[in-house]
Amino acid sequence: MKTAAAACLIALAAIATPAGVAGQDDALKAPRPAPPAARASTTPNPSDLGAAMMSAEVDADGTLLIGEGAVSSVRTGNGQYQVGFGRDVRNCAFSATNQSVSGAPPFVQKYGVEWPEGIFVGHLEGGAYSNARFYLIAVCGR
Repeated sequence: MKTAAAACLIALAAIATPAGVAGQDDALKAPRPAPPAARASTTPNPSDLGAAMMSAEVDADGTLLIGEGAVSSVRTGNGQYQVGFGRDVRNCAFSATNQSVSGAPPFVQKYGVEWPEGIFVGHLEGGAYSNARFYLIAVCGR
């Protein structure tokens, strides 16, 4: 019995050595690819469960600053923007917020058949269109 206990302690000591921990740290630090479900599919399948989130940060001049799934943005007029995604977004839900805490939040309108991959975002300040940086979230089926 003492021999089995001693063997068990030796095995535990070998696992807890600094070299063993360093090897584990290296494995944890290695870059990992994003899981397949982390990106929105460009060809969603209705039988897929879950949701895909896409996003865009658009500057007041219409420049797409950063985004996941967003492929283009343009300012079409004062306070009026088009944001394009790499997939059909007609069945997605959208939410937009502006950078500033003053003023009303932007509104989102889907284009539908004319441009299934795009949406319109407008920003009103005091009843008139005005340019503003905004953040956009889209939640879609995978």
